[in-house]
Amino acid sequence: MTTANEPARAETTHHNRNSTETIRTKAPKLVLSRDLGEMALAMETHFRALGWCVKIAEDAANARKLAAKAQAVVMRSLAAPESGFLSCAKMKTANPHARIVLVGPENESMERFARYVGATGYVSETTPLADVIDLIVAD
Repeated sequence: MTTANEPARAETTHHNRNSTETIRTKAPKLVLSRDLGEMALAMETHFRALGWCVKIAEDAANARKLAAKAQAVVMRSLAAPESGFLSCAKMKTANPHARIVLVGPENESMERFARYVGATGYVSETTPLADVIDLIVAD
């Protein structure tokens, strides 16, 4: 895993076959919470392979700081020093188009509250990785 302080590949270069011009676009940015463990490692590997810029946050408060221009954030719902629910609400105010996925124990009321604060989805630790990825890249 990389840390939040390491530089990341932030641009992707595309060559237009119909002209000689090179088009540079910003790579999509994903912020993952370090405390997700193996899930974060697998997601980091998957999204880096797709050309995404992946940042690893130490906690929910750090994730909020890194998420300024992120397309997606995946973090724990119950984290210290700031809950993922509170961080999610703050992120959606600053970046309403970000897709935020909260991870926590299976609990219907927590899932409803996650949607209330603006999360794109709420998943448990046992949710298949493919389902979490679908929440991030779905249209």
